Amino acid sequence: MQVLLASDSNCDRAACALCVGVGRLHEPKDMPGLAHFCEHMLFLGTEAFPDEAEYKRFIKRHGGKCNASTGDAQTCYVFDVAPLQLAGALDRFCQFFRTPLFTESATEREINAVDSEHSMRLQDDGRRSYAVPGQRGKSGDFFVARRRASKGQRGHGLAMPAWIDELERGAQEAWRPTPQRGDNESTSEVADEVMD
Repeated sequence: MQVLLASDSNCDRAACALCVGVGRLHEPKDMPGLAHFCEHMLFLGTEAFPDEAEYKRFIKRHGGKCNASTGDAQTCYVFDVAPLQLAGALDRFCQFFRTPLFTESATEREINAVDSEHSMRLQDDGRRSYAVPGQRGKSGDFFVARRRASKGQRGHGLAMPAWIDELERGAQEAWRPTPQRGDNESTSEVADEVMD
């Protein structure tokens, strides 16, 4: 796992993202929509936080936003929150990738939600490329992308108004128990400033 940390004393938000190296092109041919379905299900309860609404309620209660998107080769999960609430938000967020519940009660509802989103976009030319047959990618490791905050672009690292060494300790503590595929090396990169 690679982690990029950035600290900006002018920043009033803490932000995080995790991009998983699995997207639409990794789906079995007989299970289209599986990556998007998994994206939805990860938000809906974990062993540590079984209430389906806990994560989103915590983020919203502390002035933040959260979202996710499934692309061709990766799925990215993002949030921002008040800086003093980063530890609680990370605790809930990291559980998605450790012990998601995938409850029976949420499964049918989310299958319908993914199907509905797909049906609404059938005429979108950009989405038609998803149907190109025979395109399959290769699974990858987890990684964290940096946020280009000044441009408002998608993708995050951890960013908040704090000292870099505190951020690095917090990131290592939050992600250390998360299982990974591929090599077992973990790395941290520290940025002196948010990169444009």
